[in-house]
Amino acid sequence: AGRGFYLSAYFIVKSAEDGRLFNNTPSKTFASDSVLGKVFAAAMAGIAGWAFTYPFDVVRSNMMRDWQVKRHQSTLGCIRNLLKTGGIGQLYAGFGFTIMRAIPVAAVALPAYDISRR
Repeated sequence: AGRGFYLSAYFIVKSAEDGRLFNNTPSKTFASDSVLGKVFAAAMAGIAGWAFTYPFDVVRSNMMRDWQVKRHQSTLGCIRNLLKTGGIGQLYAGFGFTIMRAIPVAAVALPAYDISRR
């Protein structure tokens, strides 16, 4: 689900920059042929992809960390405990560091793939 969201976000941002998101006539703006436009769309896709999947990753990590203690009886129990102890911010603990890594990775990988398809 995360990879699909990531790639969908990339193509949506590229389409929005080209003017093709709400109409079928591209406006030859900077994403259509420009590497800079592709890099920008990829960076936004990296942020969007992680913003969607990161809470699931935090829950998985917490459940794996506590496998011996059994503090969390279920996935929903883990989510409840995380929200109770730290609010919604607890589901995004460490998100900034992930984004600092995700932006350059996406900004290189997605445009490289896009350009190599030509």
